[in-house]
Amino acid sequence: MINNSREKSLRSEETVRMSVALNGAEETNFMIAEEFVMKKLDCMGDFCPIPTLKTIDQIQRLNPGEMLEILVDHSCAVENIKAAAHKLVHQFRVEEVANGIWRITIEK
Repeated sequence: MINNSREKSLRSEETVRMSVALNGAEETNFMIAEEFVMKKLDCMGDFCPIPTLKTIDQIQRLNPGEMLEILVDHSCAVENIKAAAHKLVHQFRVEEVANGIWRITIEK
């Protein structure tokens, strides 16, 4: 099931100092933050080819710079998702986070 709530995180931030010279107003600080979105896809318990089909669908919906995190518990799904990610995106990482549970992170 896809978690529709988007997690927003700060990738980098830059402080911009701006002097305001209107009627003696004091100096003001502004924070500018570049945000990125990490979408999550839970494929725990799904059998092939469902995790791969869900992943392809979500990759196609990603904007450049957005990330997708997939959780799977079948090794065949990991191999199929890796093959699809290799064709569709430039960067992905696979981690076995627990015995028999993998987290695949994809950046478009």
